[in-house]
Amino acid sequence: MPTIVPDLGISFPKLSSARIAQIASWLPEQPMGIGPRSVERSVWEKLSTSPVARDFIVAAEKYLAEPRPELTEELYLEFLRNGNRNHYEGEKGKRCRRLLTIALAELLEFRGRFLPALKEELYALCNERSWVVPAHDPKLLNYNGTAPYAELSSSRICLEVAIIDWWFGDLLGKDLRQRLRDEVQRRAFNAYLKVIRTGVVTDYQWWTIYNSNWNPVCTNGVVGAALMFMPSREARAEVLAAAEQSMAFYATGFTPDGYCSEGVSYWNYSFGNFLNLAETVLIATGGHLNFFDNALFRRVAAYGRDIQIEPQCSPAFADCGTKARLSDSITSIIQRYYPESVFEPVQPLDHPILDFQTMILRVIGDKPVEPDVKAVVLPSRSYFADAGIYVGRTDVRFGVACKMGNNDELHNHNDIGSFCIALKGHQYFLDPGNEIYTYRTFSEHRYDGQMLNSFGHMVPIVAGNLQPEGREVYGTFIHTEFTAERDTLVGDMTTAYPEVDALVSLKRTFVFDREARSLTVRDEVEFSLPQSFETALVSYDKLEFPSADRIVASDENGSVTAQVTAVGGELKVSVGEIDNPGAVNPKRVALAFAEPVLKAAITVVFRV
Repeated sequence: MPTIVPDLGISFPKLSSARIAQIASWLPEQPMGIGPRSVERSVWEKLSTSPVARDFIVAAEKYLAEPRPELTEELYLEFLRNGNRNHYEGEKGKRCRRLLTIALAELLEFRGRFLPALKEELYALCNERSWVVPAHDPKLLNYNGTAPYAELSSSRICLEVAIIDWWFGDLLGKDLRQRLRDEVQRRAFNAYLKVIRTGVVTDYQWWTIYNSNWNPVCTNGVVGAALMFMPSREARAEVLAAAEQSMAFYATGFTPDGYCSEGVSYWNYSFGNFLNLAETVLIATGGHLNFFDNALFRRVAAYGRDIQIEPQCSPAFADCGTKARLSDSITSIIQRYYPESVFEPVQPLDHPILDFQTMILRVIGDKPVEPDVKAVVLPSRSYFADAGIYVGRTDVRFGVACKMGNNDELHNHNDIGSFCIALKGHQYFLDPGNEIYTYRTFSEHRYDGQMLNSFGHMVPIVAGNLQPEGREVYGTFIHTEFTAERDTLVGDMTTAYPEVDALVSLKRTFVFDREARSLTVRDEVEFSLPQSFETALVSYDKLEFPSADRIVASDENGSVTAQVTAVGGELKVSVGEIDNPGAVNPKRVALAFAEPVLKAAITVVFRV
C-alpha cells in the first residue's frame, strides 16, 4: 500500500477483557507452534524422501560455500534517493532464501551438518539494522532503530524465525533463542501491542484496521510469532482478540459478492495469508476460535474459481500479472473448509517447500482427495453484480472478462470499462496488468504511470480527458440479459468522466455471443458541444492490419480479429505503445474520430 501512510481517522477498537479471558481458556499454558518439531521424525523423514528434498540439500551445500549477500546502507537508502526498490529487495530476498534453505536442509537431513551455518544466519539476521523493506520505512524509523514496527516483510520474518525456533528448540542454544525473542519483541511486538492496548494507530500499524492485503499478511506474521514466542497465555489471547477485530476490518475490502478488487495475484497473497492465519488460530485454540465461520469469506473463497475465464487464465485487473495463477496451497485449505468453492482439488503435499507455515499446515491438514471429488466445469458465466465484474465462457476455450466498478478500488487502476479476450488460455486483447513497483507507484503520482491510468486500458479518452481517480468516479451495469446463446451488459460510464462538462451520456455495451464466438463492444457517446472521442485496443501480441477496419492480434497458437465500425464521424486508427518502465511495452491501437463529434458510436466486434 502507499508509501505515504494513510490517515484513516479510525482508532483500534477497545478489546473486551471478557473475550480475552475466554480465548485464554482455549490456549495451552505454554507457547506452542503447529506441526511436529525436528526431533519428531516421522513426518520429516517422509518429506525427506522426495527428490525435491535433495534439491534443497544441494542448494544449502552451495550456500555454505558462498558469502552472504551484503545489505549495505547505500542499498537500503537507494529507494529514498531514486525510488528503486528492487535492488535492496532482491538482495534481501537472497538472504532470506539462504536462511530458509539452510534451515530446511537441516530439518530434512537432521545430522547437524547445517546447524552451525543456521545459527550464523540467524545471528546475522538479528544484526540487520532493519527487517523492513526501504519502501515501507520512509522515515527510517526501523533502519535507525528509533521506532520499529511490523509490516509485510518484518512480520513474515518474525513468523519464520519463530517456526525455526519451534522446530529446533534447544539445538539453537539458549543465547540465540533469547536473542530471537528479543528481536521479535523489539521489531514487531512492542509497536503492535501499543496499538491494540491504547487504540492509537501509529505510523505503519495502520494495517491493523485496514482492508487490503497488508492486514491478513501482517496479522498472520505477528499472531503466528506470538503464539510461539509470548510466554504469557493472556498476552497471546490478547493478540488473538485483536486479530479477530482486524479480520473484521479486512472483510470490508470485499464487495458482498466476494469480489477481490486487488486481483488474482493479491487474492493469492492476502486471502492465502488469511487462510493460513485462520487455520493456525483454529489449531491453537483447539477449534474454538474459527475465522472460517464467515459467510462473506466463503464467497471470497469462491472468487478464485469464478474470476477465471478458463482454468488458470484470469483478467489482470488492478495490480495483477497477466499470467497470475491460482495457488495449490490456497486450494488445499479451501477444500478443507469451503469445499463447495473448490475448482480443481489438489492432492496432499508430498515434498518440502520454503513457505514454512504453508508446508506445516499442508503436512497436518491435507488429506487424499476422495475419488468422487471432481474438478468442476466452469459455468457459462460468472457475474459479480456488486463489483460490476462479468466473466463469460464457452465450451471452445473462448472467453471474456468485462468490468465497471469505481476508481478507488484496492490496488486501483483507472480502468472503468476495461475488458479482455482469451482464446485457449491466452489473452490477445487485454488489461495489460501491473507495472514494476517504484516510489511513484504508491505515491501521489501513482496515476502518472500509463500502466495504471486509463490511457493504458481499453477504455475511452473523452474530450481529451482520462478517467480521474476516486470512488465518485464509477461505471454501472444498468442492464443485463443472460441467455444460453449470448449475454448482454450495458454499462453507463458517464460518471467515469466527471471533468467533461459537455458529456451528456456515455454507454458501453458488451455482447458476448457464444454461438458466433464473438464479443461486441459498442461505445455510444453524446455531447452538448462537439468534442474529441477515442477508444483503444491493447495487446502484447503481434498486430496486423489486413484492412483499414480490421486488426488481428496473433501468436503461434491462434489469433483474434477486431472488426471496427463507426457512426457519427470518420475514424482514424494509429498504433503506439504504453510506457511500461523496466518491462515490455504493450501495444496500444487508438481508434479516434478525426474531428470532434456531437453524437457518435464506435463498435468493435472481436472474433476467433
